[in-house]
Amino acid sequence: MPIAELGAWGEFLGGIAGIVAAIGVMGTLVYLAVQVKANTAHVELARKSTMTASSRQAMEQLVQPGASEVFIAGCKDFESLSDADKFRFHVLITTLLSDNMVYLEMGDVADHAHIHRWLAGLFAAQGVQQWWERNPYKHDYVVQVMEGLDSDGRSGSLLEALLGIRD
Repeated sequence: MPIAELGAWGEFLGGIAGIVAAIGVMGTLVYLAVQVKANTAHVELARKSTMTASSRQAMEQLVQPGASEVFIAGCKDFESLSDADKFRFHVLITTLLSDNMVYLEMGDVADHAHIHRWLAGLFAAQGVQQWWERNPYKHDYVVQVMEGLDSDGRSGSLLEALLGIRD
């Protein structure tokens, strides 16, 4: 076989190898894209699961004997609580607010309106306003969220109905 013919075969086989390599690269890219998407979904599910567990734990803490009474009394009139109950109320409300702030900051909720309504209802309570004014750990983000609430969100909230808090 002459050298020119061998060169032609070499170019032909090189072209086929290039096509096979391109197909392999495309297949690898598709595989990686599928794996990244699956991993992202898994990480998102794990994060949401952790946040849900945290919220559930906060709610379980709130319904413990004594805690719910402190929370309800604190929502009505924080100033009337004993020092120990003021501390308990602070821990309870800070935990609840922290969980909701994380949801808002991370953008986990497609519609943040229900968290805004919950916060508006919570902050409509006289005792929560008293606590807020005395709270030295106000976070700018919480202030921004509260400033963004409209006056309509402050009335008729589920929290007010559950706690029987009325102006």
